[in-house]
Amino acid sequence: AAAVPTRTGLAQSECAPVLASRILNFEVGSTSTKFGKLEFTGGLELQSDTAGFGGFSALRLYPDRNSLIAMSDRCMVLTASLVRDVTGALDDVKNAMLRPLPPDASGRALQKSRHTDCETLDVADGKAFVAFERNSQTGRFTIGADGELTQFAPVWPKPGIGKLDSNRGIEAMAVFPAPSRFAGSILSISELTLNADGNH
Repeated sequence: AAAVPTRTGLAQSECAPVLASRILNFEVGSTSTKFGKLEFTGGLELQSDTAGFGGFSALRLYPDRNSLIAMSDRCMVLTASLVRDVTGALDDVKNAMLRPLPPDASGRALQKSRHTDCETLDVADGKAFVAFERNSQTGRFTIGADGELTQFAPVWPKPGIGKLDSNRGIEAMAVFPAPSRFAGSILSISELTLNADGNH
């Protein structure tokens, strides 16, 4: 069967030619690199004409620190390898791939469902966890050997947990690492949904 285009116009995996420009200064008009205990070592501005590229709201580095996964508001996944110079500073990206998230269990494209407005992600134990702000859902995906996400499964909210306000839901998320007593649990922070005490 022919692949069904998403709202971005990209129906399946596609190599994404990416132009990377180095960012040398963190603060416009300043050459300062140290900010308190933090030191800015450089960054990259990424550009591409590939359909669906842009609007990235979440990014994570894999444990090797040499490859990344990024998620756009429109459920597009960018994977790429990082190129560093002799000092270890970011210099370029290579092997960039842009893919739509896989469909849900019923075969419906996530871009055409309420699973839109991806805001944050984290990776742990070969899985990617993605939060959809508009409908306050969190999904789990399996990460393939080539970086492609497969096997969507909803993991939150659980039965009995109240729903967050529409478009005011999860804005940040992290999976607790192994040393923590909460290892494997997900910490989620909402944007504007507050409890009775005014807390997120």
